[in-house]
Amino acid sequence: MHTRLIQPSAIMNKRSLIVISDIHIGAGPLDDCDGELQSCLVRFLEQLCSRETPVELVINGDFLDFAQAAPWKGRELESESPLGIPLCFTEEQSRTKLESIVTEHIAVFKVLGELLRCIPENKLVILPGNHDADFFWPKVRDLFTEKVCGQSIQAREGLHFHLEQTYGPVDVPGVWIEHGNQHDPINSFYVDEYDSISGANTGKQLYWSRGRPPIFVDRNGFQRLYECTGTRFLIKFLNQLDADYPFVDNVKPFSKFLTTFGVSALASGYGPIKASLAVFGMVRYLLKTVVTNTGDLLGINSEQSGQVASIVAQLLAGLSSSEKKAFVERLRERGFKVDRPIDMYFDNAGLTDQLLTYLSENLDLVADLPQPIDSYLSASGDEGYLSLAKGFNIDETRELMNAADKVTANNKTDVAIMGHTHEPVNDRLKTRYFNTGSWTRYYDFKEKKLEHWSILRNDSYKLFPFQLNFVEITPGRERPAQMVTFLEKRV
Repeated sequence: MHTRLIQPSAIMNKRSLIVISDIHIGAGPLDDCDGELQSCLVRFLEQLCSRETPVELVINGDFLDFAQAAPWKGRELESESPLGIPLCFTEEQSRTKLESIVTEHIAVFKVLGELLRCIPENKLVILPGNHDADFFWPKVRDLFTEKVCGQSIQAREGLHFHLEQTYGPVDVPGVWIEHGNQHDPINSFYVDEYDSISGANTGKQLYWSRGRPPIFVDRNGFQRLYECTGTRFLIKFLNQLDADYPFVDNVKPFSKFLTTFGVSALASGYGPIKASLAVFGMVRYLLKTVVTNTGDLLGINSEQSGQVASIVAQLLAGLSSSEKKAFVERLRERGFKVDRPIDMYFDNAGLTDQLLTYLSENLDLVADLPQPIDSYLSASGDEGYLSLAKGFNIDETRELMNAADKVTANNKTDVAIMGHTHEPVNDRLKTRYFNTGSWTRYYDFKEKKLEHWSILRNDSYKLFPFQLNFVEITPGRERPAQMVTFLEKRV
């Protein structure tokens, strides 16, 4: 595409506002932005480049997926502060991840640069989301700028990183834009504060601004990003499962994932062993760190926990002596202390929990174990999936809609735009709220019945549709704000 300069006389005084979010461009085996989706994104950006009037493109969080970009596993990716605050990536680790993303998706970065060069007034605004909080690192912003803008002064002047929770574009006043993760307790960046003298908890403080970035010093003196519960959940559990079942994390929102794949993995005979262990670890972790009312979470009761233990015990019992010895050696090499015959770990509840928890965080250790005969997601029920428990009751979509209602109740705000949930909302007359959904594939629960874990393997993208939406606000139009579907693919 050639640079096209428009004479100032042909340019409107104000830019049209375009808002998209949740593209989740990653790198490596966990990347959700496949070739078809990248092609759609590039075509969309090229269409913006071809406009004769200027635009302001706002990418409203989770543009890049640092949490699932290579390198995506290893103990060196996690740490904690002296006060026990969970932390993840250093600045250099985040920069390495960005290099991986750029290498695999160079076409996207090139066309973004073209957008900033084709009309001097074009503008690109990046808001971080919970998957790309890494934009708070200066070296990450510098590398991104280099890859998008090169040495072009014009392009660099048009690129802006907005490192605050909300954004209000100057050209279209009355618009409130935020990613939305701060309204989701699993993915918010509110951190407990403590009195320096008494040590007493003084409440939660939001670490999500230039003045208060989500960056802390770990026990070894290294600066690292704050790791919200959702990110730790990905790193400790879901990334390992996603490596074998690449679309397991495309079930959104998170509550839907737990009530479908979670309960089916815990059902005896209906989930692959790696999934059973992963979900066991996920729920156990969430029970310990997120909620105090266990009724709000997926019901992993003693019977279901015992089912997972029984499956693992049976699999180990079926190994030959040499296979069992090799399994124990792998555990020891990884750092798990084995001080008795491995079978005896299932005779004591505490030791069983210790072993299962360790395996849930190191799923590759069970890769060579024989699998259960069946690996079904659905056995019965009108909804097409197992319903073993009430489930995780946080409705992320409703939480963001409630937040938008409060925002738009203020007469100074006409429209609120968010993302995060991956569920599009287009009801301007009732709520004055838009949610752009995501530019990733999803599983259509309304039209398909979950049947087997194999649907989540490498070629499963064929079973996942997508709907690519953006909000456009053009000053001066009779209907200034509207959500537009750029492309929809039904399967």
